[in-house]
Order: sequence, then structure tokens, then C-alpha cells
Amino acid sequence: MKRFNSYLDERACDLVSMKQIKAFEKFVDNMFKRFNIDFNFTKHFGDRMGDDRNDPCISMKELADFIKKIYKRQGKSIKGVAGAEAVIKDMQSDLNIPVAVKYDQKNDEFDVVMKTIMRKKNFHTPDKVIKYESYIAEAFNTKIKWTKMDSRSASSGGNIQKYRGKIDNQNIEMSYTIASTAPEVNIVFTVDGTMKITAKGNQMKIFGAVINHITSWIKEHPEINLVNFSSHKEDPNDNSRSKLYSRLVKRYASKMGFKVEEIDIDVMVLYILKRK
Repeated sequence: MKRFNSYLDERACDLVSMKQIKAFEKFVDNMFKRFNIDFNFTKHFGDRMGDDRNDPCISMKELADFIKKIYKRQGKSIKGVAGAEAVIKDMQSDLNIPVAVKYDQKNDEFDVVMKTIMRKKNFHTPDKVIKYESYIAEAFNTKIKWTKMDSRSASSGGNIQKYRGKIDNQNIEMSYTIASTAPEVNIVFTVDGTMKITAKGNQMKIFGAVINHITSWIKEHPEINLVNFSSHKEDPNDNSRSKLYSRLVKRYASKMGFKVEEIDIDVMVLYILKRK
């Protein structure tokens, strides 16, 4: 029997049989068992997978990618519409899946009927819409309220500006130290007083809020040509989170007209951004 990850490797967009859909359903149910969620892919869902009105057609890889996005949220948004119908939407692929959700008290689980699927960019429905985005996109969409603190002089002769915000009861502080003789800024952020983003809360959400604040600040200070920005690692041996941070920084830099030099020194990653 195929592993779930094998669906992510499929590139062809062939006709999908109901046998394939039901086999895929078993994998999905095993994935979501820990969250007490059971999926049922209907025959109509299988038929619409191969409908030529989908342009381009829908592949099993796209469906698997979509399911992974739902899994990352632990199915919480779907549980929130129990007793009603909704449409779950993938913002990257424009896939729309109308679902019916009900709570099965006897088995203590949430039954999710995947009624159909279609690719449509501007899909309108009177039902609740649950949007799913990529990890990177979700982080970049993080917006919080920031409070500017009193500015003060730095020991080096420059100027320090500080801002504070909050995400999920975690206090974030941004510190911008502007050099006195050069168009340069050194940026440091802390979470609850530490430079490490701990496992508590949503690390990517916090990092996204920080990057968005830097973006806004740089726009207000076009004279800045060099940005020094560091990010501490929670686990020096875990490079997966650092890679995600790097993708965020590089995407930001490209949008703002900077090139990036990245220096990994085990406990932290230093980013040096130079305006092109």
C-alpha cells in the first residue's frame, strides 16, 4: 500500500478513481485520528476531481497538499463549524471543498463529509468559508497592534527606537538601533524578555509579525541602506525552523529591494541586508 507522502510526489493529472479516493481517505483518517476527526469523501467528490471544468485539472498531489494545510491547524477551524456546512478554500490553488460537519457523540469524533471539489478563484457561497494558506503566506499576513515607546540615545551615539506588541499573551519588543554616522540599523526582537522564540505559542506567527514590522519601518526610513537582523535558535541542531525564517527574510528582502547575506553561528542566524 502507498504511503501518504507518495501522493505528494505525483505530478500527473490523470482521472482519479473512487478506489484511489477511498484509499486516500484511509490515510487521511489515520492522520486526523489524534484530533478525533473522521473524513468521508463522497462519490460526487471523486467525480469532480476529474471534471474538465477545473482548469487546470486537480491532481492528487494538490489534494494531498491541501490536506496537509488542514492538518497543520489540527482541524480546529473545521471543528468550529460542527452542526453546519462550510467551504474550505486553498488560497494558493483556488480549490474549494464544500463540507458538512457534525459531532458524533457516540464515538466522540467530528464527521466531515467532503461533498465535492472544484477549482474556482472567486467562489461565492452563503456558507462559512474557512481559508487555508501556506505557512509562509500565513506568517506574512500576521498583523498586530504595535505601541511605540520613547526613543533614546545609544551609547554609540546613535538613536534607539522601541516598539511593543502582543500575540497570544506573549509580549514582543522590537528594538531599532540607528547608527549616527551611517545609513545603518541593527534590529533585535525579544519574546517575553528573551531573544529565543520558545515552543510556547506560534513561532511562525510571531516571526511573521516581526518581519511585517520591519517592512513597515524600512518604508518609513528610506535612507537606511544596511540592516543587521539576528534570530536566535531554540535548538541549534534543528535547522527546519531556521530554514523557514530564512525563506521569510529572503522574501521580505526581495520585495524591499535588498540582497541578503546569511551567517549561521549555531545559536543564532545573522542576516545582513544590503540595499541593491
